[in-house]
Amino acid sequence: MSDVDSAKYWLSWIELGSTIALFLVALGVGYEFVADRIAAPLRRQIEIAREAEMSALRTQSSNAQLESAKAQERAAEANVHAEEANARAAEANKVAEQERTARLKLEAILIRRLNWQQKGRIVGSLKGLHGYAIAEIFLTYPFDPEVNGIATQLRDTIHEAGWVVGLDIYKKNGDPLLGMLVEFEKGDVASQNIAARLVAVLQQVGLVVKGPEPASLGIKFETPASPRTIWLTIGRR
Repeated sequence: MSDVDSAKYWLSWIELGSTIALFLVALGVGYEFVADRIAAPLRRQIEIAREAEMSALRTQSSNAQLESAKAQERAAEANVHAEEANARAAEANKVAEQERTARLKLEAILIRRLNWQQKGRIVGSLKGLHGYAIAEIFLTYPFDPEVNGIATQLRDTIHEAGWVVGLDIYKKNGDPLLGMLVEFEKGDVASQNIAARLVAVLQQVGLVVKGPEPASLGIKFETPASPRTIWLTIGRR
């Protein structure tokens, strides 16, 4: 084969390859065009679905934030109501305590009745003097229920503190006593101190008590270590 024939041979194959290549290029361009036309609606459908999903998520988030804000508002209102309720309860307790205190003071003056707190205070103040003091309680009006009641309470309370306690009818002459009077043996400092202790605690629990004053009953003690007698006279309120 001559050189010319060889060249023509290979040229024909090259031209065939070019034709095939051009055909493939045209086929690719056509496929891309068709694919774009087919894929465009599908992409749009996917975008619409994504947008709807995002919109739903944004709506849910907005609703959740709104509910959260409402919940916080309700919680704040509940706290305000709770604080107001606590304030009202505290005020009611304060008023009740004031009324109770006023009632106790009024009862101590008008009815003269000891509650367990007052009894405990008297016992606590006098307990350290047991063995050193004797209390003699006199009634000016033994048939008066109020006088008899407070005298009995005081006798039992002072006895609970460890004192020896007697209860008798008032024997002194003179004007009837109002309230209470505490007396001690004249000239005996120890008796005076004990009597002062008794006066102080009785006044602290709201009772109207006079003294201490020196007594004129003429009782003398053999030794300073002997128990001291303190006289408590109870009159009408």
